[in-house]
Amino acid sequence: MLPLLQRHAARLQLPSRWQPAPRQSRHPRRRRVRRRSLRGASLGAAAYARRFAAGKAQRRAVKGEHDNIITYGLEGEVDLARAPALLRWYRKPDIDEARWLSLSDAERLAHVGHSRGLGFVKIARAPAWLADTLKADPGGAELTTKPTDSLEEALARVATIDKHLGTERGRSKVYWQGNVAFQGRRGRFVRENRAGLTGYLKLAADYAAFGKLALGFARYERDPRAQPGKFLEHHSLPPLDSAWMKRLDAEVEAASLGMVNGDNHHRITGTYFRTWAYGDGRYGFETRDAHKDTDVLAREMQRQTHALQRGFGAYERFAKLTVLDRDTHLPMLGDKARRLLAKVSGGLHVGAFAHHYAIPMRPLEREYPALLGLGARAQRALSERIVAARADYIKALEQIADGAHSRSSADNNLRVRVALARFVAHSGLYQAIDKHVATLARQR
Repeated sequence: MLPLLQRHAARLQLPSRWQPAPRQSRHPRRRRVRRRSLRGASLGAAAYARRFAAGKAQRRAVKGEHDNIITYGLEGEVDLARAPALLRWYRKPDIDEARWLSLSDAERLAHVGHSRGLGFVKIARAPAWLADTLKADPGGAELTTKPTDSLEEALARVATIDKHLGTERGRSKVYWQGNVAFQGRRGRFVRENRAGLTGYLKLAADYAAFGKLALGFARYERDPRAQPGKFLEHHSLPPLDSAWMKRLDAEVEAASLGMVNGDNHHRITGTYFRTWAYGDGRYGFETRDAHKDTDVLAREMQRQTHALQRGFGAYERFAKLTVLDRDTHLPMLGDKARRLLAKVSGGLHVGAFAHHYAIPMRPLEREYPALLGLGARAQRALSERIVAARADYIKALEQIADGAHSRSSADNNLRVRVALARFVAHSGLYQAIDKHVATLARQR
């Protein structure tokens, strides 16, 4: 047995759901994961906001097109019950402003009812850059901003909204999505950067998914009530797989021809490229993994901007990455694990997300060590860690399957998610990708 496999073998037993893991058993790499979690961001959201306040906002252009100015917009999903201050900026159209502002937060919320903000209009004293109406959203209300040509201004708007709504334990109350757009201009830039753009999207998807799993596992080790990997069971935030990659390829193909793709779906964790959302012949990127973390939002919007300014050549190699495929990778887990996943994944859509748990069966140990440009020794070390973590993962699934009959489906589902999060944390993949992403973000 490989030495790394021997070291990981002792960690196969999953902790009890409600008992904190013993301090001595906690994985020694956890603190390194936490420290590196935002290394890919040259500046956080607050730093961009300070630059805007200091008059240091910049207009940035697409490489080779000095007049093709990059623009920015924001969308945010808001639970009005948790952020009632938003209704000090928007009112029901049949109640005048003076009357509306005289109401308490609770009274304004009572007027929302089942509409969840649908049709509410902006009041005069609200920021001019907010959209004129508050849209309905399955999670509450969707707050949007008007476009700006400055990344600094866009992130200063985030700070203004967070100050108005308040934060929870240092995190935004808004589930943020960022948009970075540019003029398509008959597809010239996309044609010249097609392979790099594809590589960027694949890398961004892995970076987002692996980050959520690795950092989620670190939180779980501190508090087993924290549940890593919830996005794996979310119909709008799945990891990138071959089906979604086919749709992304169609978007990139349309953009390379200067056209618009009519497929309005964009449901992955990571960054989605869209030809249809921005109007006026514009294409762009939607950041879908920031959620309530405004520094992640800043990092991803900055990376997209950087690549548009300098081209996507540095990402071409990542176009070779093998994406998750239901028919290829799920069978590799073996019959016992497949039967388990068919029963415990997907919630109401039982088994629909089973292949999300086959991520470790991708040829990660053959692809990433080389693509990240590591030296020969570092490549071997990372490859061995991935192989060992995969072996641990398969054994963990078999252990869960053996005792599954005595536990609830929800308990088994949590154990499977923890096992996958442990794989990512122990494989070293997220740390290696995070370090490389930071290097790319600093390239001139």
